[in-house]
Amino acid sequence: MTSFALPFNLYPAKSQYFDDNGDPLALGTVSFYIPATLTPKQTYSDYTLVTPNAIPTVTLDAAGRASIYGSGLFRQIVKNAAGATIYDQVVGFADVTLPAIPGTLVGVQAFTASGTYTRSPNVTAVLVFVTGGGGGGGGSQDASASGGAGGGGGGTVIEYITAGLGATETVTIGAAGTAGSAAGGNGGAGGTSSFGAHCSATGGGGGIGSATAVIVGGAGGVGSGGTLNLGGGVGGPGVSAGGGNGGASFWGANGGGGQDSAGGAAGNYGGGGGGGDDGAGAGAAGAVGTAGAILVLEFVG
Repeated sequence: MTSFALPFNLYPAKSQYFDDNGDPLALGTVSFYIPATLTPKQTYSDYTLVTPNAIPTVTLDAAGRASIYGSGLFRQIVKNAAGATIYDQVVGFADVTLPAIPGTLVGVQAFTASGTYTRSPNVTAVLVFVTGGGGGGGGSQDASASGGAGGGGGGTVIEYITAGLGATETVTIGAAGTAGSAAGGNGGAGGTSSFGAHCSATGGGGGIGSATAVIVGGAGGVGSGGTLNLGGGVGGPGVSAGGGNGGASFWGANGGGGQDSAGGAAGNYGGGGGGGDDGAGAGAAGAVGTAGAILVLEFVG
């Protein structure tokens, strides 16, 4: 990025007032009010509007100067040291409210537990990311068995919703799949997440434990009803050298398979848990999956 300096006129740091003859208004006063009233309005002595001046009247110095900053419109009454009014008029700039531009992002709501989405004022469209829960990893029951398989990653659906968006929508977050036991148990499937009746994403399947003959990884969940429907990653199979990795979700960070240890936990929403691997004869549990999540981006337009 290239930067450059723009030259501009440096205005005096202090405002200076004059009488009708053009002489400095020594020890005069300037009072500030809400326009068309005598309701005092605050001014400040610094441009950051932190240090307040006396309200409503600021006394000028011997050269007719004072540091006066403010925001918006003011009724300004200027008087000389004898109290005679020099002028009474409205000064300043009206506050400007910029209209919302269609398609402008105006709000973000994230859900990691089931609940209710409430649409923010003026929102006309949302982009939702819905991810199901990750499956749990399978366990490994003894040193002679293979490691448990990894749980599948939760599916994800991405949908842009305009028509039919309610003032509220029911949010359901898919639960994490349970861990397979150290007795070679199977991991549990992750739960389904949904955003109202608009779209949903199933959870990843549980990884198979070593007590089962075919130790396959959990299937990835799938999104449905969206603009873009994504599948979660398939869990890795259990092998003699270790447990299978969990499948990743749209958000990544799946759990790693254990090596002579329990399966590793997934690090992000919808990730599958890793399969356990027993190398000491006592059994090793798989890891739980990670619950799903829903992200809602709100737009005007």
